[in-house]
Amino acid sequence: MIDLGERKRPEVIGKANKRLNQYMLTSMACMFVYGILIPADWKTFFGIFGEPISWASKVVPAIDKLARVSPIPELVLGFVGLSSLAVPILGLLTALKDPMRERIRFAFSRPEWPFLKAFGFIYLLGCPCLVALLWAVYVLPINIDVTGGHTWGGQVLASLIAGRFALAFYGAILTGGLGLLVFFLLVYFIGPISLFLGKDKK
Repeated sequence: MIDLGERKRPEVIGKANKRLNQYMLTSMACMFVYGILIPADWKTFFGIFGEPISWASKVVPAIDKLARVSPIPELVLGFVGLSSLAVPILGLLTALKDPMRERIRFAFSRPEWPFLKAFGFIYLLGCPCLVALLWAVYVLPINIDVTGGHTWGGQVLASLIAGRFALAFYGAILTGGLGLLVFFLLVYFIGPISLFLGKDKK
């Protein structure tokens, strides 16, 4: 029987949060440097190692949509293609090293969050919103205004595909953020299985 009684945040979660932050910041820094240094002829420069990036740029609808309206299409394909590969890898690596059982246990044991309230927030609101957001980023079901339009989001999107520095800067932030969303989804779905099928240490 698994004890879900009230408890303070375990120290292992605090350490895991610090490790998660380090992973995210490192991935963002690497993507920024990659965006600054990537050559326009990256397909020729990378050779066979660029094949996965080319493949990703073909199977992710949003990448092609961005490249078609960008003045720097090859850079967009090369950067966002790698980003689309880095996001699931980053989410998976962080989740594998995360104490999912303790995180889920703690989520359902806080006195200010009754079980039904926590369950509703995570699985009826949080998870569907995360899935919808990731789907929207994957498909990008909007018309892209290269002038930026009148919204802040539209202006950021237009800036992202307009120049190398903006592509590297905003793209690095987007990569880290999406990796975090993938991490949360993995924890929310795999964590309960790990909690109820695993054995507590004595």
